[in-house]
Amino acid sequence: MKKLLSLLALLCLIGSSAWAQTSFVQGNLKYTVTGSSTVSVAKYGVTSLSGALTIPASVTYSGTTYTVTSIPDYAFEGQTITAVTIPGTVTNLGERAFGDCHKLAKITFEESDEPLYLVYGYYGSFQYCDADKQVIFKRNLIPSENGCPFYENVTSAVVGGKA
Repeated sequence: MKKLLSLLALLCLIGSSAWAQTSFVQGNLKYTVTGSSTVSVAKYGVTSLSGALTIPASVTYSGTTYTVTSIPDYAFEGQTITAVTIPGTVTNLGERAFGDCHKLAKITFEESDEPLYLVYGYYGSFQYCDADKQVIFKRNLIPSENGCPFYENVTSAVVGGKA
């Protein structure tokens, strides 16, 4: 009986570890595996990110190349970044993904045939990014509700084509 219980416990541990999400860090970015070849990306550690941030379309780890498809809730909240480029591979921006990035003055959404889902309203993906900003759209956006996802102070917008 003890052997059977030990075997069951071992199988449960093996089974649960197979479902655990794998994460890895490259530079100041943390990637979390979300599928067999996809990852989400967020800031890593206590160091503040500043200046321009370009989210990569893909990243290689342990011999596997992953496509970056999402930026989760609060991923870059409160950073002092001044510009962000979001690749066409990203299809989902979470709640306040760039919330409280008060110096964010340029947001570029790279080309894609896939629409980008982002959160509007109080928990909007860009909530309280209150600097004057330029927004460049090279793809379709899907709002979670009516309204503007960019909080305020959009001084220029480029829609479609190469900017």
